[in-house]
Amino acid sequence: MEDAELSSKWKGKRMKLGNNKFGVSTILIATLIVGLALACIYSENTVPKITASAQTNQQFALTRPTFSPKATIMDSFLDQEAGIAVYVNTSKTINISGLPSSFINIENKTSSWAIGSVNLGSGFTSSDYPHCFIDVSGWIVVYYLTATSQNTAYVSKIIVWKSNSEGLTANTPLDQDKLMQGLNDICSPMGISTTSASYYDFQYPTATHMLIAVKTTVSISPATFNIEIPTTGVTVLEQSWSHRDGYYTTDGSYFKIDGVTYDLGYPTSTPPYVATYGELSLVPQNNPLTAGSFHTIYVDGRVGWCGICLTLLYN
Repeated sequence: MEDAELSSKWKGKRMKLGNNKFGVSTILIATLIVGLALACIYSENTVPKITASAQTNQQFALTRPTFSPKATIMDSFLDQEAGIAVYVNTSKTINISGLPSSFINIENKTSSWAIGSVNLGSGFTSSDYPHCFIDVSGWIVVYYLTATSQNTAYVSKIIVWKSNSEGLTANTPLDQDKLMQGLNDICSPMGISTTSASYYDFQYPTATHMLIAVKTTVSISPATFNIEIPTTGVTVLEQSWSHRDGYYTTDGSYFKIDGVTYDLGYPTSTPPYVATYGELSLVPQNNPLTAGSFHTIYVDGRVGWCGICLTLLYN
């Protein structure tokens, strides 16, 4: 995917989306702020809202794939194994014996389907490689395994921070996510378009949306943004984070939520400057993003570039 397309995909923009089933109107306003910043968005009406003011904001609808009768094995298999996923239906027959070289670690293979992993290439480790299910009927699903205490594949694992020797670019701090990159690595050699790709989380089948909110900063200027989850009309199923440490700093960077430090990062020496990530617990006594009030997310690179990304699954 070219830079212009990546910018269009991730660039913060104003959008208003309705969810009549739950009576929720969601307004996301993305405001570019470099340096010291504090921004709040207050509801102009009484409808429940998820609000975030950040350098980049994007919301994705989550849609369950409707597999063809010939691919029914995918339903039961993915429901048991998969978490966050991206998929495409080519509507064309796929030659299972002629899959691209990026399809590796084949776990199972028949004349009708194959299960393996996707080699993401330079800059990534095998722990970054997503799983992939390919069916002869035309379905390709790239996914991470269901998140557990042993397999911490929270949604934030998909985040890839932009690699840039000058630091994070102001309006495109995120690069193509790992799942979409894996899907492209499988589809491109076969001449398959991924423009119709959709996201879904098999671990949380009731989740209808994924929210990504990002903030970056440079030099000695910390940065903040606020986020609010309404008390009614919205159910948050997972909250997670990705923290990208500074390129120039030797002391590491850190981020806080309402004054509590959640991660202290340390710089990496080679691109893509792999970030740390983790989950924000939803247990009431340990939930940093409790509903009904604004929460301040603070990130400080001390003397270098850094960034924080929150990911929320909700319905």
